[in-house]
Amino acid sequence: MPVALAWVSWLAWKSDVHIQRWRRVLAYGLRVLVVTAVVLALAGLQWKKPQGGMNIYFLMDRSQSVPNAEQQAAHRLLTSVEKQKSDKAGLMVFGSDAGIETSLSATMLETNVIQTVVGSDRTDIAGAIRLGTAAFPEAGQKRLVLFSDGNENIGDAVQAVMAARPLDVSVDVVPLNTQGGADVAVQRLAVPGSIKKGQPFDAKIFALSDREQPATVRLFRNDQLLGEQSVRLAKGKNLFSFP
Repeated sequence: MPVALAWVSWLAWKSDVHIQRWRRVLAYGLRVLVVTAVVLALAGLQWKKPQGGMNIYFLMDRSQSVPNAEQQAAHRLLTSVEKQKSDKAGLMVFGSDAGIETSLSATMLETNVIQTVVGSDRTDIAGAIRLGTAAFPEAGQKRLVLFSDGNENIGDAVQAVMAARPLDVSVDVVPLNTQGGADVAVQRLAVPGSIKKGQPFDAKIFALSDREQPATVRLFRNDQLLGEQSVRLAKGKNLFSFP
């Protein structure tokens, strides 16, 4: 921009045309306006109207890691949220999958009992964020409010948030307390480095438990269940084999 304006000023100063002063000033002003408009157009300048109203989707974590008391407290909180007249709110629930409980509405959320059923054995925060982002209308501001303990074991929530930013979707988080105790972590899955086609092999699972407790070990391949075992976990390290 400074270079273009300097060029226009230089042309006006070097001009040998003899005209009245007010005409020279007018011509200079018109040239400046034209050059400015061309430069801004090439730069991709756009005029955006202010977006009216806020569209809010509440995302509630219904996985097993969130105690029922925390889920109920979150439900009471979001149903008591005060909105502006131009605001709209809706509710989604999620676990291993996500579903829409109520669509965007200008009225208060009045869901005494959540009807939408989702899997509770896993936590896919990223899937809930993607569903919420896709459900927003074009007009209005867009905000997701996430009620979760953050213990995701499917997907990548951070990547989902980054993907939502270019779409003008903001994400706020209300942390929930987790279900304490009975923690089990799979440390490693070991399989042979090479086997012949059709040759049977054992898959070894190394797990760590914070206490002695019963558990069910399930082995999946591409989300397809291959087998399961009922086992007794000892406190500390454990090793199980799947034939």
